[in-house]
Amino acid sequence: MERCKKIARGAAAGLLSAAVLMSSMLTTSFGQMRASAAEVRNPQATLTVDLDPAVNTGDIVHGAAGFLYGVSSEDVPTTNTIVPLKSKILVTKGALGTEHPYGDALDVAKTFLESGGEQVQMYNSNYYGVFGVTATIEQYCDDLKNYICPAVVAWKEAWKEEHGTPEAPKDNIGARIDIDEAIVYVPINEGTPNGGNFQNAWKSFYDAIKSVDKNASLAGPNSAGYGTQFTSGQSNKSFVQFCADNNCMPDVITWHELQTNCLNDMSWHMDDFRNIWESTDWSKYNEANGTEGIPEIPQICFNEYAEMDYCGVPGRLVNWIARIEDEKVTGCLPFWHQANNLNDLASGANEGNGAWWLYKWYGDMSGTTQPVSTSTNYDGLYGVSTMDEAKKLSTTLLGGFTGDITVQLNNVTATSTFADAEVVHVSVQETMFTGFHGTAYETPTILEGAYPVNDDGSVTVKIPDTLFGNAYNVTVTQASGDEIVGLALRSSSGDVYEAEDAGLSGGAFASSAGTNPSYYMSNNGSGDRAVGMPSGSSMTYTINVPADGKYKLDFNYGNGVGSARNDMYIHDTVNVKQTFALDGGDPQTVIMESTLFQTITGTKTLYYDLTAGEHQITVTTADSGVDGNLLFHDFVRVSYAGVYGQELPAFNKVYEAELADVNRLLGNTDSTVSTETSLEGYSGGGYVMGLSDRAVTEGGGIRNTVVVEESGLYNITLRYQSSQAGEASIYVGNTAITLDRVNKTVSLQAGDGWQEVTASVYLQKGINVVDLDTTVPAALDYMRVRALPAQDSSTTIEAEDAIPEELEGSIQVAESDGASGGKYVVGMKGAYQDADYLEFTYNAPEAGKYQMQAFHSNEDLAGSHGYNIKAIDKYAVVDVNGNYEYPRFEGIVPVKPEGLTTYYFVDCGDHGVSTVTKGDDFGRNNSVTDQIYGKDAETGYSWGVVDPKGDYDTEGPGLESDTGVYTEYTWASEYDQVNNVAQDDLDKETTFRYARGQDTAGITPREVTYKFELDPGKYDVEVGMSNTWGNAGSPIVTLSAGEVEDVVSEPYSSGSKTLTIDLTDATPEDNGRVVLTVKGTTAGDTLQMTYIIITDSADDGKEYFILPPGEEKIPVENIKDVEGIYTGELADGVDWFIDYRNMKNDSGRYFFLNTFSDDTFREKTITLDLQKGENTIRIYNDNSWNVTFGGTQSFPGLEYLTNYAPNFDKFVITPMALNSAVELEEEYTIDVASTEYGIASANQNTVGENGEYTVSMIPAEGKEIVNVLVNGADRTDDIVFDEASGAYQLKISGVSEDQKVQVYFSKPNTSKDSLKNLYNEYKDLEKGTYSTASWDLFDAARSKAESVLNKDEPQQWEINNAYDELLAGINGLKDIENLVYFVDCGDHDPATVTYGDDFGLYNSVTDQMYGVDDKAGYSWGVLMIDPREEETPGEGGQVSGPEDKAVYTNLSLIHI
Repeated sequence: MERCKKIARGAAAGLLSAAVLMSSMLTTSFGQMRASAAEVRNPQATLTVDLDPAVNTGDIVHGAAGFLYGVSSEDVPTTNTIVPLKSKILVTKGALGTEHPYGDALDVAKTFLESGGEQVQMYNSNYYGVFGVTATIEQYCDDLKNYICPAVVAWKEAWKEEHGTPEAPKDNIGARIDIDEAIVYVPINEGTPNGGNFQNAWKSFYDAIKSVDKNASLAGPNSAGYGTQFTSGQSNKSFVQFCADNNCMPDVITWHELQTNCLNDMSWHMDDFRNIWESTDWSKYNEANGTEGIPEIPQICFNEYAEMDYCGVPGRLVNWIARIEDEKVTGCLPFWHQANNLNDLASGANEGNGAWWLYKWYGDMSGTTQPVSTSTNYDGLYGVSTMDEAKKLSTTLLGGFTGDITVQLNNVTATSTFADAEVVHVSVQETMFTGFHGTAYETPTILEGAYPVNDDGSVTVKIPDTLFGNAYNVTVTQASGDEIVGLALRSSSGDVYEAEDAGLSGGAFASSAGTNPSYYMSNNGSGDRAVGMPSGSSMTYTINVPADGKYKLDFNYGNGVGSARNDMYIHDTVNVKQTFALDGGDPQTVIMESTLFQTITGTKTLYYDLTAGEHQITVTTADSGVDGNLLFHDFVRVSYAGVYGQELPAFNKVYEAELADVNRLLGNTDSTVSTETSLEGYSGGGYVMGLSDRAVTEGGGIRNTVVVEESGLYNITLRYQSSQAGEASIYVGNTAITLDRVNKTVSLQAGDGWQEVTASVYLQKGINVVDLDTTVPAALDYMRVRALPAQDSSTTIEAEDAIPEELEGSIQVAESDGASGGKYVVGMKGAYQDADYLEFTYNAPEAGKYQMQAFHSNEDLAGSHGYNIKAIDKYAVVDVNGNYEYPRFEGIVPVKPEGLTTYYFVDCGDHGVSTVTKGDDFGRNNSVTDQIYGKDAETGYSWGVVDPKGDYDTEGPGLESDTGVYTEYTWASEYDQVNNVAQDDLDKETTFRYARGQDTAGITPREVTYKFELDPGKYDVEVGMSNTWGNAGSPIVTLSAGEVEDVVSEPYSSGSKTLTIDLTDATPEDNGRVVLTVKGTTAGDTLQMTYIIITDSADDGKEYFILPPGEEKIPVENIKDVEGIYTGELADGVDWFIDYRNMKNDSGRYFFLNTFSDDTFREKTITLDLQKGENTIRIYNDNSWNVTFGGTQSFPGLEYLTNYAPNFDKFVITPMALNSAVELEEEYTIDVASTEYGIASANQNTVGENGEYTVSMIPAEGKEIVNVLVNGADRTDDIVFDEASGAYQLKISGVSEDQKVQVYFSKPNTSKDSLKNLYNEYKDLEKGTYSTASWDLFDAARSKAESVLNKDEPQQWEINNAYDELLAGINGLKDIENLVYFVDCGDHDPATVTYGDDFGLYNSVTDQMYGVDDKAGYSWGVLMIDPREEETPGEGGQVSGPEDKAVYTNLSLIHI
């Protein structure tokens, strides 16, 4: 290890005029000169890890990386986002579900299982349209048997036909996945439906499912909390016994752990369940199954965990990961917000936010988990730790605490990796809360260095200034010989400035930003979390930077302008323009894209060249009409990006091979890859061997996750050493199953030294999974990824230029500031045949794989919900050279053939009855859209609404310009108005007539009735319904006409149904006409009838299958034998099909993530297989995927969502790889890092071959430069002092490799005598009235000082550290002599206090009933005032554990 040298600061004063830090982030020492020990200290906490292999808690499970509705559509988000997380469980909408317009299990199973998932749980009660299902047991059983299970069985059989089974596989996924075990029915969710008897309901649903799907797997009880939501007299214990006695045990035991207190209660829940299992009488179960003894506990899954506010927050989620890993169970993040983003981890279709990186770290962990304990509670500082001896790596993830954290790694030397180590290398990375749509492209390293191993074999790592919302990754590897011991290099993830602390003007206001759904926002603790910015308002951030440089400013904001999350018909999001002005200069106009909702925050990144010191950034809302409650700013994070006035360096990053993920795929449980150090000249902590022993295609090799900001070509360079000639393969885009996506194979040359080989390959924006293997036993040191400058290899096609001439009148083009060239193609409507399409040709220089970036947008919603925002994805088919194969339907005809006469078109509740909206027309028999029953003024036919009590004496609400029709008990909706003026421009699905006041009038069931005169004949009657208030129940429609048999619909509350009635032989009135009554009725509170259309019947006597969305039909004989689809029913009389391309390895159908605004265009990369020469590419929507929405708690939604392709802006095509790598001039990175107590910088971002650069250094007042290492070589003696700048400088020339400069600042050395004097002064100090927390810190520092003093020749850094820590401990002592009482109301263990708290002088417990405390003889405690109140030990909580010592009375409970 290096010996410390000294260079004192001398006369240097002030900061460098052009000082920058050339590392990935600014060093912490910039602007953060540490407070002296006498100043106020941060809160302190300690996380203790035991690395002793003998006490390991088992192999890491990766059980916490599960999702509820995290995947919305095929490959949305991409497999790239999921694969690195090693997720096991996806919970999602059951087959044919209608509660949500996305996430059907059969649609997303392939994407998830392909990504490494093992199980897809189906919430089958999502079949009904609204959460909290009230369907009867009988009804639900019928729906399971008639609709849901037949679809699942058919799909699973098709899966086996496509992929095979583990016993007879046809491909990798078939070999790995037993689809009968992987697809799991969850019939009950959070207690419903249960028919009043949970256990009987479970048995009924179990039997119903098994009667159709004999191989089915089931999960339950699926309660909202442990032991909750059973019906009266039932419990977890009785449920398990019931299932054992009736042989209906779930294959997976599920419940939810949603509240933060569950972090503490989780262990008791698990212990209680294990006790229940052990105490169950298994005699009937064993008799039924031919088994003996106690069966193994099934898989346990907390399939919803974490509170709404904390999804997407790394610092809170790390606690959940750790606790679930503690219990070795599985868990799924909850669906509080929206689908399609891995429950707030994915910021885009192929990008991750700060929380995604936490789960990526978790996925990277390997080896055995080690015991972890905390000085706080599980909901404070906590974490998870692993030790992997094969990789020679210890990893600890932690967070959940604001202050200073000590990570105490005990028994480090008990591992074989560090058995004889005196020093280890420690690196600490930080991932920040970046908002939900804020992409994080990397995680900065904030601490790194050589840490001494203490005498007891432990290592102590202190992480200062942590934040609750951020998580930390501590890795320990073997130290190299050129590191300075005891002085850690420090960097910063950036300084955060809260918006609520900014200067506000022009109507800007601080706000708590409370919304439903609620989202986490950073805050200063004042209660305000953000600043609302209405039109014309301004906010000024005052920031301070320590040195000249180019700085990255990440503005975290939320834009919900135009968003109507529960009204898809008026939802029209708006991208807002704001200006940003630096120091009063010219404002820069910036488009703040919609984030879908005002508290769903995203990031807008701007770069500024800033001089050292204070600056002001003024943000102003430029657009008019902006509501400040819909546009919030949360904070800005300011971080160093590069040298002042210079362009940012292109992407150029090294991925050390020994830190890569070691593949153990396709069932492999071991690895052939190992980390070695015997060869000289390697970088980092070693190199890897064994890449030729098991190929990537066989589940071997190594894997890196490469995240880039732009799509395009990149040079991938491998540094290797091999004694044999051979090849290395570079794979991009592999999954956990598909492992053959080779982008490029390169040649390896035999030789004695390290060599390099390069390939130019395409990487897509965001996350890329890159695998490597070799054909010979080569040593691989690292992989370098370097962006290429713009190439001629890419071709751009504007979407509007791809419209065929014959479709120019059909396909729309719109203008947008967000589109390339200001124009885009509006989404094309889906069609089974003759769909509109875009088409262009591309001339491929070679046959092979090409990548196409499709730039798209879409802002649409479908349906409403209490807190989930139903943003939908759209899809398109990409057909190359006419090779697209999909089911083709023959004989499709319109449901309503052309030429049919429309006799009536009634827009129920229309406010302008003399006009129709676009696309509609009056019927032959009506001249207005609505009227009271009577003769039509023009046609003479009688028709109109009939009041239930014949009371027409009402004037309605008195809206201006309203010609709507009102009766006493049926009204046109009075809410169709703006400023009391009725709206006459709403479509027929929006306006409605509703049952009003019928409950108080005793009208049961509620009704809306119309009558129509018709000539004898056969008619189709289409009746529309809506349920905007959610209280319509399950309306039915009845058609009646005298003695003709009534025609009655199935229940439906939204969408429309068409009924056919034959009035040919009906008895006419005197005028020769028949009177038809159309009556809608419901047992609900009201119903909303939207329109009635009566036409000639289209019934031609043939049996037809109605194709979604109900506009076309096909003869049944033409569809029943079509391959590749399932045909059945969604509900009684509602035809439905499932296209099996949702399970294909390559379907040609692509789903595109919702972008929240039609003016916001994102990209999706699509792989094309092209022939040499001309290729024709056609893009359209083929109606192969459909969804419905609406419905009630007891009926599925039957309102079709019409298919449209997304909007398209442009397409860019690039070769997947170039035949020959692009040769670039050498450009080496300059990475300058320093310890605290000074500033270090370089004068340029990069350096060329044989180039030179200068490093400038300024120690803080009273501090010294003790060492400077350049690529491990000591250059301290080459430093000179520059009078002009007041800085020390080091010039480096003749550069031929990447530059790693390490500058070590320190305080002047402390003598051993000074340490001894300080120690002697306090060695006899006793605890007395000091707080326990502060005393423990002092006492530990005193013990350490004693240990150092007992050494004959301690290292200088040991003396320095011991002195600093002892002084800090002395100054941190907190005297609590005046603390009389400390009461922790509702504490579940009153005999203890949490870390940082202490008992008062008069209390020995934290809670008790009123009475004498023996500690001091004083009385205190909970007082019972009501004479009926009495103490009830252990009986007051919702769930009381055996270790619960809380104080309960029958009238006071403890929050758990």
